[in-house]
Amino acid sequence: MSALLNSETFAAAYGRGYSLTLRFLTSRGVSGTTAEELAQAAWARGWERRKQLHALDALQVWINRIALNLLLTEVRKQRRLEPLEDYVLPTVPAPNGAAPDASALLGRLSPGDQEVLVLQAVYGLTCEEIGKRCSLSPIGVRVRLHRLKKKLRERVNPRTKLGAVVAARRARIAAPAGVDQVAA
Repeated sequence: MSALLNSETFAAAYGRGYSLTLRFLTSRGVSGTTAEELAQAAWARGWERRKQLHALDALQVWINRIALNLLLTEVRKQRRLEPLEDYVLPTVPAPNGAAPDASALLGRLSPGDQEVLVLQAVYGLTCEEIGKRCSLSPIGVRVRLHRLKKKLRERVNPRTKLGAVVAARRARIAAPAGVDQVAA
C-alpha cells in the first residue's frame, strides 16, 4: 500500500484533510493553537508511518486517530505535572462501621509507597506512567500496588482472611495453657 501513498498523494490528502483534522480536534474541546499543533504533529507522524496504513480510503480516520492519541498523551502529561501536594484524601467507611483515618493509614507507608498509591488512586495514572515517573517497571508497580492495597485492607479491617489468621495465631500464643479459645 505504501507504493500508492507517495508524496504527491499524501500532499493532496493533507490539503483536503488537514482542516477536517482541525475540526475533529476542536469538536473534542481543544483550543485553536493546540489543535493546529496536534493536527500538524498527527499528519507528520502519519507521513513517517505511512507504511503501516493498509487502505488509502482509511487515511483520514487513521490520521484523526493519531491526533486523538496525541491529545490523550498531552492530557496525561498535564495530569502528571500537577503538584502532588494538592490532593485531599477521602474518608471511606470501613466494613465494621468505623471510618478509618486515610491520612494516618498513608502516614504509616514509606514515601515511595505513598507516591505510587496516590498517583494511581488519586491521579488515575496507569502502571506504565507511574513506572516512568518513579523509575519502576510496570510489573513492579502492579506488584507494589497489590501489596499496598492488601496491607491497607488488613489495617482497615483486621478480620480479613490473612488478618484473621494472624489474629488467631497471636491469640493462641498469648493464651495460657489449658484455656480454650472462643471463636470470635
